Amino acid sequence: MYNEDKPLIVTIDDDPIILNTILSILKPYYRVCPFDSGETALKFLTSSPADLILLDCNMPGMSGFEVMDSVKNNILISEIPILFLTGKEDHNSEILALEKGAADYLRKPIEPEVLLTRVRQQLELQRYRKHLEALVEKKRKT
Repeated sequence: MYNEDKPLIVTIDDDPIILNTILSILKPYYRVCPFDSGETALKFLTSSPADLILLDCNMPGMSGFEVMDSVKNNILISEIPILFLTGKEDHNSEILALEKGAADYLRKPIEPEVLLTRVRQQLELQRYRKHLEALVEKKRKT
């Protein structure tokens, strides 16, 4: 069973090998929900907002960019950081992902220590941001 104290990471990739690799790397430290399509992941996210999304760029059906646009356009989940994963060496995709609001961009094959470090950094930044927002809101009310 999931430990509710652990951050929830949603992984979206059409490659089951990649999903299993990510799961094996992150599961000791985080709750991980893998999805093989953007459509099913978006349905899940609207009822169970995650702390972080790992998203493949190129997938059949909805592309990673389309999934990111849907996340960013949904007020309930728009603040979830997105880390793009890709096997492509396409710098234009990297620039586009970052311009559209991706928090980071990682290349496949996945290096376990790099993935863990980037995930940890993004979750820490998200915690700091939420803490600062709470402080500002508290200050505003006084």
